[in-house]
Amino acid sequence: MGWPFHAQRRLRGIRLTATDAELAVGSGAPVEGRLGDLLLLVTGRTEAALPHLSGPGISLLNSPPIPRKCSS
Repeated sequence: MGWPFHAQRRLRGIRLTATDAELAVGSGAPVEGRLGDLLLLVTGRTEAALPHLSGPGISLLNSPPIPRKCSS
């Protein structure tokens, strides 16, 4: 998902799995939670979603974003 949320870039290396629906997307460190909370995360509402999520990938969500390389 690109603009306006840039979820694909922000959540690179994370696998999201819904605990209340049959949904799993991405690859990498797992993050689990209710579908509504995963939607909050995907749309950039990380602070609202974090208390309701679990899994090893949570530490990646708390880390600062990796700066993008500028091609000159």
